[in-house]
Amino acid sequence: MQVTIKQNYIQLINHFWQINMTEGFSSLEISLYFYLLHVNNSCYWKRNFSHNNKKIEAVLQISFKTLQKGRDTLKRKGLIDFKTTNGSPNVDYSILTLSKFPKVSDKVKGSVRDQGRDEINKEKEKLNNNSVVGDFSMYKNEFIKSENSDLVNAYYEDFKLKKGALAKLVDAFINSRKMTNIEPHKNFDGFLKHFHNWMNVQAKKNKLTDHIKFSIKSPDSL
Repeated sequence: MQVTIKQNYIQLINHFWQINMTEGFSSLEISLYFYLLHVNNSCYWKRNFSHNNKKIEAVLQISFKTLQKGRDTLKRKGLIDFKTTNGSPNVDYSILTLSKFPKVSDKVKGSVRDQGRDEINKEKEKLNNNSVVGDFSMYKNEFIKSENSDLVNAYYEDFKLKKGALAKLVDAFINSRKMTNIEPHKNFDGFLKHFHNWMNVQAKKNKLTDHIKFSIKSPDSL
């Protein structure tokens, strides 16, 4: 019988974005990590799962050399592990659990705070310059569409949301961005990162009451 582990999808995503604030992963590395999360979730979080190089290359539309470079970076940063066999296109992957992630040093924590402060200042500068609000609908469609169903299901499970609540919360998030006259995100990854942070804040402030099935735990316990 295969040994399986129970992962917390939201915690893994949250931790990835935390590391990204200091490492600045490339779009390829971001896409590859989330793709492997998707595959592992489909395998019910096996400790190790096999996946074909050609499949990843086709889905992400990348070359084999680019795939090698991306997964080497993710392994070096302590997010994944993998083993290859000479001559075989199938590679054994594993998503490192939160307990195996290296602890964030005080130096890194300070860097995160500094970058967070810089982001706030940049947002304030945008407001002072009367930024023009654009169209966020494309990101909502990208988030809700079937290709991201595992991620969508993770939000429903971890935040204990009622059926259909996520689309309403995405609308509320978009409206909050428009009301503060903030420009649309440059890409879907940026949209997803800020939406995730917004959801954690709403849960902490108990503002998800109308959207949950029953009382929700504090985000710190998720």
